[in-house]
Amino acid sequence: MTNLEDLLEGQVALAQQTAITNLMNSQQKPYTLIKEHMLKLIGFIVEAEDNEAELD
Repeated sequence: MTNLEDLLEGQVALAQQTAITNLMNSQQKPYTLIKEHMLKLIGFIVEAEDNEAELD
């Protein structure tokens, strides 16, 4: 059971890191509406919060 918890903690940390990295590296593409870009950013924020990442 302990090994399973350790495995899941690693996956959660990876999911947190991926969501935060996507958020930090996202840039608005030329000719993309601001609305579409903001929805994309909000999706990354929600994903990070779902994985219990702490965002300031």
